[in-house]
Amino acid sequence: MTVTEQPRRAAIYARISLDKSDDELGVTRQQDEARGLCEAREYVVVGTYTDNSISATNGKRRPQYLELLGAVQRAEVDVIVCYHLSRLWRNRRERAEGIDLMQRHRVSLLPVKGTEFDLSSAYGRAMAGLVGEFDTMESEVKSERQRSQIKQAADAGRAHTGGTRCYGFDRTYRVEPDRKGKPKTVAVESVNDDEAAIIEECTKRLLGGESLISVVRDLNARAVPTVKGGQWRTITLRSLMCSARISGRREHTPTDTWKGKASRPVCGEITGDGGPEIISPRDSDKLRALLTNPARRTSPREARKTMLSGLLTCSRCGRPMVSRPRAGVPRYVCTDAPGHGSCGRTAIHGERTDAEVRDRVRHALSSRELTERLARRSDAEPDLVATIRDDERELELLAEDRGTGEITRAEWKAARTPIVARIESARRRLAQATQTTALEGFVGTGTQMRERWESMNVAQRRAVVLAVVESVTVGPPTPPGNRFDPARLEVIWR
Repeated sequence: MTVTEQPRRAAIYARISLDKSDDELGVTRQQDEARGLCEAREYVVVGTYTDNSISATNGKRRPQYLELLGAVQRAEVDVIVCYHLSRLWRNRRERAEGIDLMQRHRVSLLPVKGTEFDLSSAYGRAMAGLVGEFDTMESEVKSERQRSQIKQAADAGRAHTGGTRCYGFDRTYRVEPDRKGKPKTVAVESVNDDEAAIIEECTKRLLGGESLISVVRDLNARAVPTVKGGQWRTITLRSLMCSARISGRREHTPTDTWKGKASRPVCGEITGDGGPEIISPRDSDKLRALLTNPARRTSPREARKTMLSGLLTCSRCGRPMVSRPRAGVPRYVCTDAPGHGSCGRTAIHGERTDAEVRDRVRHALSSRELTERLARRSDAEPDLVATIRDDERELELLAEDRGTGEITRAEWKAARTPIVARIESARRRLAQATQTTALEGFVGTGTQMRERWESMNVAQRRAVVLAVVESVTVGPPTPPGNRFDPARLEVIWR
C-alpha cells in the first residue's frame, strides 16, 4: 500500500445456523479468523455483524445481516469479510439481491476460506453466483435427505422424539448399540398418568359437544399447566387433541404438500401404530374429523356465556336470536343490528326460557323412544372415519402426482373436487353422530339428571341440549307485551 492509498474499510460478518448451547463459540471463531485476515491485509474493521443460531436457507429475517446491508447502502464499507460465502448467503433470492446491491456500491467479498470476489466485474459476480449455487445445492440436498429420513421413520411407525416432549408422555433416554456396535442414545416414551387423565377428560368433553374455548378456560382456571408450564390456548389444545400420537399412532405431513400455503395442516397422514396409547384410535379419528371440520365455527363471545344463543329462532324472520340483557334482566332477542337481516321484533326472558327448555329436554330424555333413536344415530355409519381417512390419503397421492408432474393442474383440480366434497360430507355426518357423546353419564332418573345438570357449566349444558334439539322457534307474545309464555316455544327435536 502506497502512502497516498487509504486502507480498505472492512465489515466482518459471522453466522451459524444452530447453536444448541448458545455459547456463540462458532461465530466467535469465525470473527477471530476474519479479524486475523483483515490485520494481515491491513484493512480497517469498521463493523462486526453476527447472527447466531439463525438459518440463511429459508429467507428468515437476519437482523445483523440487514444492518450490514444498511452499512453498504450508506457507503461505509469497501469489503465484506466472512469465513465462507455460505455464511453470508444460502438463499438464491437473497444472494441475487445482495450481489446486485454490492455491485452498485462497488463492495467486494473476501471469504477466509476462498478467493476474493470483485462484484464490480461480470467475472466476479458470475463466480460468486456459481459458488453460491453450490452452497444452496448442498443445503437443499441435506434438507431432502432429512425429509427422506423423517418419512422413512414415519412409515416405520417410529415416533418423532425431537424437540419438546408431547403432552401426555414422559421421555427417557437409554444407550444401546447401533448396527455397527457403536453406542447410540435412544429416546423412549411412556405415558404420563396425570397428563393422560387430562387428555381423556378433554376427549370426552369435546366429543360431547363442549367448545374448545370452554375447555381451555376450565383448564386454566384449575391451573392445569401445558407441557411447557404455561397456560392453555385454543390452538394449543386443538393441536394436541388432533395429534395421532395420543392414540398410539404415527402421522406424517410431507412438506411438499403444504409448502407455500398459509399454515401447516393440523392433521397429517397416519403411517403406523404401536406406540403408547392414551385414547382409542376411534376416538382420536372422531376428534380429528370434528376439530378440522371446515364448517366448524367459533361461537360469538356471548354465545359461550348463554345456553341458547343461536339455538333460538325468531318465528317472524327465521333468524337466530342472541343474548341481549336489559337493565340486568337476561333476554334473548332477535337483533336489529345492521347487516344481520333480522326483524328485531321478538324478545323473550332468558332465565325462564333456559329453565323451560331444560325441563323439556330432561323430560324427553326420559322417553325410551328418543334415547333409542339417538343411540341409533350415534352408531350410524361406523366406517365414516375410515372413509375420511381413505379419501385424505387419496388427496395425498393426488398431490404427489401433481408434484412429480404426472398430472396437470387442471387434472389435479378436476380429480380433487369430488374427493373434497366427500370428505366434507362425511365430516358433517360424523360431527352429528358424535353429539350424542354429551349424553353419556347424563341420562338417568329424573333426580339423577337434575343433580348432574346442576354440576355442569354453561357449555356442557348447551352440549346436552344440542344433542337432542335441532332448534327452538320463539313465537310472538300473546297478548302483546307478555315477555314469557311456555307456549311461545316450539322445540324441534333431532
